[in-house]
Amino acid sequence: MYYKCANTGIITSLIGVFSALSGTVLGWMLNTLSKKGKLNVFITSCNDFFSKPDRYGGFEHCMSKDEVDRYSFELSLDLYNSSEITKIMRDVAIEFSQEKINLFSVVPYNRDIKKNIEPQNIAPKVVVKLNLSVGLDRNAVEFKSIWNAKEIHLVYYDEKSKKRVIQIKDVDYEHYFDNSANGTKA
Repeated sequence: MYYKCANTGIITSLIGVFSALSGTVLGWMLNTLSKKGKLNVFITSCNDFFSKPDRYGGFEHCMSKDEVDRYSFELSLDLYNSSEITKIMRDVAIEFSQEKINLFSVVPYNRDIKKNIEPQNIAPKVVVKLNLSVGLDRNAVEFKSIWNAKEIHLVYYDEKSKKRVIQIKDVDYEHYFDNSANGTKA
């Protein structure tokens, strides 16, 4: 026996509306989740040097604080964007601090393109390699503050203008020449 329901049109309409809404919500959720990835920063190498001029026109490592004429810091990074949208790294700086107080910041030099670092656009699912360096001569205003540094950070702003701070290493430059650890805390 066949029964005809008077509300068949209403039920069909409600199923259509429900399907459209659930498709929209599902699309929004998937889109939001795809943007949830982040920019991962991996430190591949980090070296610091205190040097003085050698007799050949180059530089050699110092054996005491009194000999120091130049400070150099080299940092190599791998940047990986795990999201589905491009991530931005701008206003990059190397920050030297003591007990959460910024002593000074320096815009690093990009050794690959031979000029100061520029904003980086990191495409989705891509690794970008950066080779950065900082150099301070004895005459630089910041040079005297280097001896008070306890931490070195990489600082940048992301695509939402949020400041990101990544600790690179702990240091103790005040006692750099006093021990075999060369100022690095374990």
